[in-house]
Amino acid sequence: PQAKVTIAVCLPESNRSHAAAIFLHKEIYESSSVKQVLVYNRYEKSIMDAITEGGVEYPYCGKLRGFGNASEFFTDDYFEFSKILGGKIDDIFNNINIKSSYNPKKVAYKGKSSVANQWSSQYNGNMLWTKLRCIEYDGSPFEDNDEIVSTLADVEHNRWNVEELLMNYRPLTRKEQQKEIESNNVNKNILKSQMAHLDICSNARLVQIDKDARKYDEELSKCLHRLYTEICNIND
Repeated sequence: PQAKVTIAVCLPESNRSHAAAIFLHKEIYESSSVKQVLVYNRYEKSIMDAITEGGVEYPYCGKLRGFGNASEFFTDDYFEFSKILGGKIDDIFNNINIKSSYNPKKVAYKGKSSVANQWSSQYNGNMLWTKLRCIEYDGSPFEDNDEIVSTLADVEHNRWNVEELLMNYRPLTRKEQQKEIESNNVNKNILKSQMAHLDICSNARLVQIDKDARKYDEELSKCLHRLYTEICNIND
């Protein structure tokens, strides 16, 4: 499927966000790759509604939408919902049975704390709808569709990259990467204990230097249809 992009205009003042979005080049709105253009509205989205009333096709092609209005879009229930979804993802991750192809040295590195892992799973869960939009999900199972699973795995790895960078991990230098390739990733855990993560890289590079990590992205992606179905049942 064709990749879909969401553009979010998030300037501190709503009027600046409105202006920036309105004056985006019209070819952006006309592009079939652009799913929507979200415009930050701190107080209300009436201006955006007025501009796009009736799904105006030109010049914004019905893609201009307001977001961020606390009175309309914030809900306390979502925190509990996010926690439940994160817990399901955490269980799936912990039960993925993949035999690693490398033998890391035994070092005093126990991985992320339980709290960090919990938040990581919740951040993953919060991306569920974004990921499904990427494949134009129609409610049908897709775990046997290699192309769709590969697309979703790419999205998940990109999300994870940002998460790790925000946690202050750094990518390896080219020299460090090459050393790990030659040694079959023997120092991976040592580097992680030093806040340097082998897997912070592009999807293309990941399969070259740590193909086991790619398997996790794929397995987590295969479960999204089941997760979505379970979540719908919870809401019902």
